Amino acid sequence: MPNLIDVRALANQLHAEGQEYSTTAWGWPVYYAPELHEEESEFQIPDGMGGYRVEIRPFWSPASFSIGESGIWFYSLLWENGSEEEPIEFLDERNVLARVDA
Repeated sequence: MPNLIDVRALANQLHAEGQEYSTTAWGWPVYYAPELHEEESEFQIPDGMGGYRVEIRPFWSPASFSIGESGIWFYSLLWENGSEEEPIEFLDERNVLARVDA
């Protein structure tokens, strides 16, 4: 498993650059998506009769970073309070076995 200090450093570097990013690091897939804010975005909403209606409204998506594979080992940061605020951190390592030295 990668050291979380190093992973956080990578996440913060990508967040500072603010560009979409996708690669592999420490043997795990890594993704970063910058904050997205659109004043007018088009959505297709189910109309309840088998079709769709179009709505135009503002759209916001927080910046996000993730590394790992869900169900194995996964770490993410989500800037859900805005790009200038501290991110919310999530670590799932339930399926990682502790190393046993013989």
